Amino acid sequence: MPMLEVKDKDYEEKITKALMDAITRESLDPATNTSVMLSGDIVSACITVISLMAGTSKVSSTPRLTREFADDCAKEVKKKIALVKDYQSKGGLDIIKVVHADERH
Repeated sequence: MPMLEVKDKDYEEKITKALMDAITRESLDPATNTSVMLSGDIVSACITVISLMAGTSKVSSTPRLTREFADDCAKEVKKKIALVKDYQSKGGLDIIKVVHADERH
């Protein structure tokens, strides 16, 4: 899991904030002053960025290493989803209104 290892927590937080700021800014509907975040589109864009980082790294130098990297990413995503769900269950994401794709009109 060397590529997923955080060596500089401040840098990681800075990049996370920059990504969220960019997503919020680019999703903003000026007419309503609301960010409309299409989760599938955003996840796909993030996977593209992850692939760019991994594709230029030793973690993708062999098919086996690529599989291991993808497995490590899946484990981290599952852990972070659990953290978000826990935070959300405690009311920590009340500022976010989720409208699922099948509920849009």
